[in-house]
Amino acid sequence: MNALPRIPLENGFDSIDAIIIPVVRKWQGQHLPFPEQHTYVHILQRLCRGVRSIRLLAADGIAKHEHAISLLSRTILTDYITIADAVYFSAGGDCREALFKIYSADVTTLEGYLEWQRKWDMLTQDEHDEHKRKGGEDGHFVRLVRDHYKGKLPHGPRPTKIADSLPKDNPRAREVRLAYEQWFIYGKTEHVGYISTVIIDANDNILREWRLRLVILFAMRLAVICLEQLREPAAHNQCNSLVGSWQDEMSAHPVRS
Repeated sequence: MNALPRIPLENGFDSIDAIIIPVVRKWQGQHLPFPEQHTYVHILQRLCRGVRSIRLLAADGIAKHEHAISLLSRTILTDYITIADAVYFSAGGDCREALFKIYSADVTTLEGYLEWQRKWDMLTQDEHDEHKRKGGEDGHFVRLVRDHYKGKLPHGPRPTKIADSLPKDNPRAREVRLAYEQWFIYGKTEHVGYISTVIIDANDNILREWRLRLVILFAMRLAVICLEQLREPAAHNQCNSLVGSWQDEMSAHPVRS
């Protein structure tokens, strides 16, 4: 059966925006404890910008802007996979430690990049040292991560590793693996290769929109996780209801490639 759900695509984008924006505005400008509240508010900020950008592009034609939509969608899916893993599947239920691991990977990458810039004279020694000094200041996220681990930083989570390590029959794990499936497809548009060619040459606009509707669903689920962790019950319940109605509509109108 290849009939798309009746709910207009833009309704999904607008509904997410309407729920998230008041929450983001409420938390902006406040001191956000690291890493918990800092992460969840930042994810919502990223989500707002992502869905708004995709909405604008999709309104002008999904196929026309498929490359840009794919990259934006992959960002949303990456955030969903990573945060769902941290909140629902962290070792020993230690969500705080799982969030720190996200930033440990970021610190390792940033510090390696600074050394690379210095090696090739893209930074002067003084500029390099100033970056290092700022990273060591109280409250800077580099300092917070370094102080937390007090030694070698662990490897951060990666979507492929996450999807491969989750329990087989857990409903939430199945949702994460479905997100990973879309993440993998969208990610291949970034690189020259077979899948990129297939995606660009495909002439199936129904499937294109169906995949984008899945991205909206995972964006909603990502918002639900963050709102729950931020203890925003009204917005959380509203978004959870949105997930249910969007999921029901998609289940009633399945599309198969």
